[in-house]
Amino acid sequence: MEKLKQTKLILLLSYISLASVAAAVITPALPTIQQAFHLSNDSLEWVISIFLVSYALGQLIYGPLANILGRIQALKIGIGIYIIGIIICLFYSYQMNYSGILVGRFITGLGSASGLACTFILLNETLPKKQAKKAFSYTLISFTLGIGIAVAIGGIVT
Repeated sequence: MEKLKQTKLILLLSYISLASVAAAVITPALPTIQQAFHLSNDSLEWVISIFLVSYALGQLIYGPLANILGRIQALKIGIGIYIIGIIICLFYSYQMNYSGILVGRFITGLGSASGLACTFILLNETLPKKQAKKAFSYTLISFTLGIGIAVAIGGIVT
């Protein structure tokens, strides 16, 4: 039983890192993207900016959605949207369509917002106060590891 709780906690902490992974994985490829699409620095900044804008908007959506549909259902919807965004990014990167990539990044940001919003709600509601405090302390580790791993993977893929 304790092993199951640890597994659930690890999964929740990985969901909380969705956004940091999605935001950071592309950073090693930014010079390549700029060169491939012949972009100015201003245009290139939209790869990150559009993600962050949609991520912020998503934070406003998932709290009420979690109240209406339930925390787990809202998290599942967000992860589904996140995966669709990644697929769109991959599709348009092979099509060499920069606008399509931006649409995919926007959708990815909306989906990844569920990880932060729903995970904090779930940790707070499902764990006893003492365990919740401990779990919240692990979120920083999760964010940090997520970013480090994402940049490493992005560098390898690039």
